[in-house]
Amino acid sequence: MIVEEKRFWRVPEGGGAELLDATFVDHAYGRHSHDRYVLAVITRGAEQWYYRGSRHVAGPGQILILNPDEIHDGCAAAEEGWSYRVFYLPPEALADAAGAGRD
Repeated sequence: MIVEEKRFWRVPEGGGAELLDATFVDHAYGRHSHDRYVLAVITRGAEQWYYRGSRHVAGPGQILILNPDEIHDGCAAAEEGWSYRVFYLPPEALADAAGAGRD
C-alpha cells in the first residue's frame, strides 16, 4: 500500500527557492497558479495536469516546467498515484543566475 506523504521546505541560500517532495494517490490539486517557475520531476507513477488549454501526462523521469502565474491543476494519471520532486523558483533568482558571470 502506497502512503500519501509530503515534505515542503524553503532554501534561503537558494534565492528563496522552495522544494516539495511528495507522494500522492488520491490527492488532486484544483486549478491554481504560482508566482514562481515550477520544475517538477516525476519519480514514480504518473501525473496528469491541465495547462494552457490542454491535458498533459508525465511518468517517471519526465520533467514538467510551468511558467509563473499560469493556471494549472494536477492529479494521478495512474492507479498507484505519483511521486515527484518539485522546485519552485522565484523569477528573480533565475534572472540572477542567468546574469551571473556576465561581468
